[in-house]
Amino acid sequence: MAPPTGGASGVLWGQVKRKQSGGDTVLVSGARVWTDPFSDEATTDSVGYWEISTGLATGRYKVLVDVSGKKDSLSQVPAEVGKRIKVPIVVGGDANATWNVAWEADTSSKLEKRPGGVRSSP
Repeated sequence: MAPPTGGASGVLWGQVKRKQSGGDTVLVSGARVWTDPFSDEATTDSVGYWEISTGLATGRYKVLVDVSGKKDSLSQVPAEVGKRIKVPIVVGGDANATWNVAWEADTSSKLEKRPGGVRSSP
């Protein structure tokens, strides 16, 4: 996938949250988020916000996240030049537990990373 030309790019953005026991979530600052194929990377701010807006051609990307040295990824996240796609990331458990990353491109669908791959749910 070639990078977009003329400065045009898609935008992927969202917040990184961590699930706590009881189902509550907390915002994660300092998490690293990047894409594969690589376009750019971001570090979440104090409210867990991140945005990648450089080098995203129209296509599908793997979005990777590193929270306190624990890495995971999401496959097939769509990007489109000139469009903003919301990709909130929720990691479950503590840094020593196994956790799944989930993302949603809009309010009507949600994709979850499962041991067998990515599945869509309403």
